[in-house]
Amino acid sequence: MPRGARLDAPGALHHVMARGIERRVIFADDRDRDTFLDRLGGALTRSGTPCYAWALMSNHLHLILRTRPDRAERMDPLEVVRRWRSVFPVRRGKPPALEPEARKYHP
Repeated sequence: MPRGARLDAPGALHHVMARGIERRVIFADDRDRDTFLDRLGGALTRSGTPCYAWALMSNHLHLILRTRPDRAERMDPLEVVRRWRSVFPVRRGKPPALEPEARKYHP
């Protein structure tokens, strides 16, 4: 069962974790990792979001991010999904897992 939504505080640190469905590989090799880091770096630069640490394993990843105080309260989860899709295109025609969750809190 997924966790409930967490409240965000301006400037808070967040541990972000993502994993492959059924522990499947999401990074097959260093080229996949480099591509991810390039795209992530671009997204972080555009949004002004600081990333303090990351770890990329074959089937999951961890990021330590800090929310920007000026944007923490106005980010709509559906906008997050839209931006995520623009940086990390949906593969195999499956929507991101967080979209239904976002709709639950913002109809």
